[in-house]
Amino acid sequence: MKLFNKNDDDEDIRTFKNRADGIGLRVSSEEEYIKKTMQLFGSYDIFGVHEEENRLFPISSKDVATIDITDDLLTCESLGKTLLKEFAEKRLKEQNVEFYALIQKVQSKKCAYLYKQTVSEKQKVTKMFKADRKLMQRLFNAANSGRAVETASVLEHELSDVPLSFAKASGKMHETQKTSILQGQ
Repeated sequence: MKLFNKNDDDEDIRTFKNRADGIGLRVSSEEEYIKKTMQLFGSYDIFGVHEEENRLFPISSKDVATIDITDDLLTCESLGKTLLKEFAEKRLKEQNVEFYALIQKVQSKKCAYLYKQTVSEKQKVTKMFKADRKLMQRLFNAANSGRAVETASVLEHELSDVPLSFAKASGKMHETQKTSILQGQ
């Protein structure tokens, strides 16, 4: 191949493969290791999710996102494009809204939304589930999403190391005489 009136026959590639310091060989062997590792990940199904299932979940917690959350997350790009078009039309073309007026924030649902629960209907206060309640919330979310969960066998066992009457929602122990007895054991 002629490039800038010079013959380019990929000499640089050949010299990279045959370098004296062996960098080319090391890079190619690392690529082979990566391919083998990816094949192992695929064959053993380490993360416990099949590719044919169209469910979203964070790898760290393995919570299954509900249909509402999945729809919100998968349509974020199209929603952003429509909001950008509206912004351009209203503020630049029509000039109905001042250019520097505040932009309303759109909050899409995320997997953290699974732990928010309405505590007071009158005041519409929401709280995050934490500590021991997190486990039950995950189990119920998994059951609602279609996974097989045997709640009866789960409820037969103690779900926390410390009884709930001794601990706060954050997992820290209350400062009472009963908890000091438990800590002394």
